[in-house]
Amino acid sequence: MHSTKIGAWAEELAWQHMSQQGWTLIERNFFCHGGELDIIAQKDHVLAFVEVRYRKNNYMGGAVASIGPAKKRHLIHSAKVFLLNYPSLNKLDCRFDVMAISGHKTEKEFYKYIRVTPQERAVKIADSKFFNS
Repeated sequence: MHSTKIGAWAEELAWQHMSQQGWTLIERNFFCHGGELDIIAQKDHVLAFVEVRYRKNNYMGGAVASIGPAKKRHLIHSAKVFLLNYPSLNKLDCRFDVMAISGHKTEKEFYKYIRVTPQERAVKIADSKFFNS
């Protein structure tokens, strides 16, 4: 499967998981100069900016480890741009989540490999401690 198709498949799988957890989709694949956000979703008073990562295996640290400092900066930048475009959402508690999907089997078997690694508490974008490491 081509990497673009794999990415779209992983994002759809991640969204299915989130929607089953009660999240409402705000936007998918938000592009701006300098970055992209895979999924933006809301649940109650929380706005989540979700990065979806897929890796066939955990070689080199797996999906979560593939998010380096540059990607973190791009995610923060993209979230700031998004909130400038949608000021009504700026009052929500914002957080970044990583949906890490790993494995190389059928779709049903992949589902059990989804690992959601949210920040323990929601933070405002300007105080993005989760991404300051």
